[in-house]
Amino acid sequence: MPTTGRGGAAPLSATAATDTGTDRHPPSPPLRSHPARRSAVRLRRAAVVVVTAAAAVVATAAKVSGQPSRLDDVFGASAERVVRIADAARNALEPPNACTLDKALSSCGCSYSPCAARYPDSLTCGSEFSPNSQVCGGDSCGESKSDWANSFVLPGRGQISPDGTVSTAVAKDVCLTKALDRSVFRSLSPAKQITYFATSNGAFRYHPGRSQSVAESYDQCGGPFEARLRPWYSAASSGPKDVVIAVDASAGMTQSVAEGGTTSRWTLASSAVADLLDTLNPRDFVAIVRSDGGSNGALTVGNTGPLMESVSEERVTELKKAVEAIRPAGTLNVAATMRFAFGLLQRSAEASVERSGLASAGCSRVVIWITGGRDACYSRPACQSAATGGCTCTADVLSQMNSLQSSLSAVGGGGLPKAMVTTMTVGDLVDDSLARQMACSSSGTWARVTSQDVSSENSLRSTDVTGYYRMLSVARWVPGINVSQVVFSRLYDGAGDMGDMTTATIPVFSRFSKRVIGVAGADIPIADLLAAAPGATREDLVDEIRTRAPQCERGDLSTNIRPCDAQQLRGPEAACVPARPPPSVKCFKHAGDLYVAQPEVSTWRSWDAANTYCGTLGPGGMLAPIRSIELSQLLTQLSGLDGSWVGVRRGKGSSAAGEWVSPTGAPVRFNSWTVESRLEECVAIDRRGLEGNWFARKCDKQLPFICWLPDAAAITPPPTVCGAGEVVDLDAPQPNRSNPLTATGECSLEEAVRSCRGAQLAVNNKPFCPLGLESGNIACDNHCCDGCQCLALGSVPGKRIGAGAVIGIVVGVLVVILFVSLGFVVWRRRAEARRGVIDDASDDDEYYVMRQSEEKSEKNYAWDGDGSVDMGGGGGRAIERGGHHPTDAEAAYHGRQLEQATQPGEGVGARVWSWSPGTFFAPRRPTQ
Repeated sequence: MPTTGRGGAAPLSATAATDTGTDRHPPSPPLRSHPARRSAVRLRRAAVVVVTAAAAVVATAAKVSGQPSRLDDVFGASAERVVRIADAARNALEPPNACTLDKALSSCGCSYSPCAARYPDSLTCGSEFSPNSQVCGGDSCGESKSDWANSFVLPGRGQISPDGTVSTAVAKDVCLTKALDRSVFRSLSPAKQITYFATSNGAFRYHPGRSQSVAESYDQCGGPFEARLRPWYSAASSGPKDVVIAVDASAGMTQSVAEGGTTSRWTLASSAVADLLDTLNPRDFVAIVRSDGGSNGALTVGNTGPLMESVSEERVTELKKAVEAIRPAGTLNVAATMRFAFGLLQRSAEASVERSGLASAGCSRVVIWITGGRDACYSRPACQSAATGGCTCTADVLSQMNSLQSSLSAVGGGGLPKAMVTTMTVGDLVDDSLARQMACSSSGTWARVTSQDVSSENSLRSTDVTGYYRMLSVARWVPGINVSQVVFSRLYDGAGDMGDMTTATIPVFSRFSKRVIGVAGADIPIADLLAAAPGATREDLVDEIRTRAPQCERGDLSTNIRPCDAQQLRGPEAACVPARPPPSVKCFKHAGDLYVAQPEVSTWRSWDAANTYCGTLGPGGMLAPIRSIELSQLLTQLSGLDGSWVGVRRGKGSSAAGEWVSPTGAPVRFNSWTVESRLEECVAIDRRGLEGNWFARKCDKQLPFICWLPDAAAITPPPTVCGAGEVVDLDAPQPNRSNPLTATGECSLEEAVRSCRGAQLAVNNKPFCPLGLESGNIACDNHCCDGCQCLALGSVPGKRIGAGAVIGIVVGVLVVILFVSLGFVVWRRRAEARRGVIDDASDDDEYYVMRQSEEKSEKNYAWDGDGSVDMGGGGGRAIERGGHHPTDAEAAYHGRQLEQATQPGEGVGARVWSWSPGTFFAPRRPTQ
């Protein structure tokens, strides 16, 4: 069962697969000490020692005898189970018959959240798992509650609102995967194994259902948990890899994510680094590089030497602390940062070739670039004016990356694929042009983090930091679903006395593409492995599991992935632009019109000068207006790296003043803006992507440009700029070219399963069952069985307040009464002393008479057990002298205490958090 792993809270299970023999879950808070529980722990540990020792004694005899091991049966059974879950999940999310999707979406019912107060009658007691030691205790406490008839669902962090609303994508996943209960989970119940399925959209469904906590609102459930960031999810979908995380630590990162906001870009960038580190597993190698304004331009982070290091819990913790200590400052040099990143990859690859894999996984290689600043290169004079040579900053970075890729691929005699470069921009208005083009130049992906991704704790909500292994997963794609795709994590130690275990996982690919739509998993405790192979040692098990680890895929991804598959994996916003025809080709045809692109620096002009030049090429010539997404994509492939003028500008002096218009003044209704500010007047497009690549610049800036001449056939002869008459037909099919267009029918990014009527059916965006807080149930009722005491309340299940709670309330009231009484006595004695000084002796008799009157008056007021004040004398009953008589304030306080202690909202017995990091699932009990 997955946990958040290193450094984070684990909202679900102590059985989480973290794919390491030394990995430990975060420590749990101190618990109450219970002799019975300690005895059980000691017995369990002693049993493991005895079993291990016995295994060591008979290991040799077992091996010599040649008897077949039953380990294959255990691994095989778990593999078959996750294959069944994977097959059922794909059938649920992408049914072969689209009409069944309509029926499922309209009749799926609600799914249970692990943080509800009320659950169905199917939540039953059993001995498969030990009771939650933070909630249940007692000498006779031997069972805990699970729901073998239903799975529970936890959405990823930040994906659910307090009222239970989620995105349409998550709502569909929750709704459709509910069918897994009926199709697979219930039938797997006899195996008594924890199984689960996590979707690529962030819905995590696990079986058996087990309560996690009682929460006031849906968004309080799960905390920072995010299944897609867990190592088991990454290992299943991406395999072993070398990862260099390069992060922008320039002064620009101190700016806020949103204008006027308080969260800095660095806050989210460092949060993204922590998330990325959590996706890695011990078969990976990692290093972190930061930009630096000094002479080197970049530095390594966390005492990183010249080579990459294998991932471990200790190393990840050290790197996280080192990133937290960074204070952004100085300028940004992207080229220097990339040289550092690729230098680490190359040196590590060379060392591994020479010394047999000491610094590299020898498989996939990834550079992840996180930025929110702007390269200092763009502030140079050549980028601000028409200086000779123009602005070459973008071209220089891309050219350098091509050179670095060639050197890296040549290591060890060549044959290895180039590194994937995946990029992320942090900030609402950050210029993403260079980052997006860097990703596209290296078969990577790009994502953006905006202010909408900021949680209340100033960390990232669920974001697309996992895009890089969407690409890497293609290497593991095979037609269909079978056991050959199942991999097993290394043995890892569960929290507390959980013991070692491994996890079987398998990626689930879409029917319609090579995109991973989720990952299925099943946990295997080491007790099951030892029972199956009594002659095996732990080392034998480690070796056996190693043979079932993810295999290294050394082939070039291009052999496994079609160009349209790559565009689909990137998504519409990050789809890349096709390569431009040679610069010598300047004329192009589309829909009977002629388009002329001028790329050379010597021909760059301001917007007005470029428009005038276009008019000289033929009748009706002007800068190319763009009226559709198809035309925008066609012309994007002709644009310059840093933009080319097109026929769009802000209108003025007419009824279109302030609107975006063509050179004729006609309003332009279509647009594909970047996120940058649009304060300037004239529009250019660049090669950052097929969409979101329009931006506004000062009209006097000199740029390349694209002209439009209507009715190309009427232009005789063709303009001289076309040279010998070479004109490329933009409408001609371009089969299998890299980065095909998506809006022209060359390939489609549409992957959604359509209903049989051709339209998407609406889905309920509140897919979770009510939390049931009004029921009055508490955590004890959802965890503890007969014979167990609720440790938080000192009561048995089903009771609102136990004896311990009542005693605590009574003691608290008595303490308050005692302090009030002492205060009154002190005040009275001081008053008497003052009176003794002021009054003369003749007043003594009067004072004595007054005190007698007060004492007599006090005798006639009594405190009733029901919290009321009984007045003696006039028919009321009296109490013996010497009892305490509360004041009105004391009575009110006592009433509030009793009210709060029995209130379902805020009392002692309400909202008991029944889990802590790493302890959601208590140790599994060995089968008898």
